[in-house]
This record gives sequence, C-alpha cells and structure tokens, in this order.
Amino acid sequence: RRFTVRPVLPEPLRPLSELAPALAAYTGVKRRLQLKGEAAGVQVIDSYAHHPTEMTADLEAMRGAVGDARILVVFQPHLFSRTQELGKEMGQALALADACVVLDIYPAREDPVPGVTSELIIEAARAAGADVTAVHDKAEVPDAVAGMAKAGDLVLTMGAGDVTDLGPRILDRLKN
Repeated sequence: RRFTVRPVLPEPLRPLSELAPALAAYTGVKRRLQLKGEAAGVQVIDSYAHHPTEMTADLEAMRGAVGDARILVVFQPHLFSRTQELGKEMGQALALADACVVLDIYPAREDPVPGVTSELIIEAARAAGADVTAVHDKAEVPDAVAGMAKAGDLVLTMGAGDVTDLGPRILDRLKN
C-alpha cells in the first residue's frame, strides 16, 4: 500500500507511521459498497452500481467477502433508456445474488418508454436462474426484505436512484 499512496501525497512526505491512523480510519466512498448498519444479524450495504459491469463487480466482491452467506439484493433500475439497452445483462448480473427484490425503474430525467419496465430485468434474471421478487411500492420493501432475511445474510441496496433511502428503513424494520 505504501507505494500506491506515496505518489499522490504532497511534499514534504510524512513518515508512514504518521499516516497509518488516517489510512486505518478511512471508510471508503459513500454509496460504493457502504455499510449502512447491522440489525438482527443482517448487514445492510449500499451500492451505487447501476450498470451490469458495476453490478457484477460488486456482487462478486460481496461473494468473496461473505463466502457462503446469502446475498439479498434490492435493485432499482436507473433510466428507461439504460433498462431498454442493458436489461438482459442487468438480470444476468442479479443472478449472482441468492435472492433479489427488483423495484420499478427510477426515471430521473427521462419520460417512460412504452414497453420498457423492470419486468425486462426480472425476466432475464429468472431466465438466468435468479430468485426474484418484484415490488412496485418502495414502502413495501422493508417488510419484503425482513420476510426474506435471516441472521448471517447480507442485504445490498443497489442502484443510482433513491433506493439508497431504503437501507435505513430496512434496518429499522429488522430491529422491530
């Protein structure tokens, strides 16, 4: 690590012994596999991944971190155009999880596109062998996840939209 950090440090260089506490305290970047908390033995992590390549990378990283523990993904597709273009690949990425909850598309700046819904992703995920639940009302997600999750599981909220707001709500539901 020393060699990857030193080239970006300003002069004069500080001894690594002075830098170690700051590096040890670094928790990463928000929404990039960010730990939101733990309740009832279930960890909840938030991911900004919304492209199949990012989704696959995050799910593979989480699988490496948790081993045989179950990974439950709450995925919110971002943009109709992206879903139309990459829905199949998103579904294939979600098949890396043990179970998925897929929400409706977060439109951001786009108007709906006829025939383009999260169902494109759900069908592709199921075709790839995924256990998928469609949830159209975000308010129902904490209950849905609480009904699926058990101690030792990891819940990963994933997407570029407001799915990030669900992490704390899932934790609250798991606590009760």
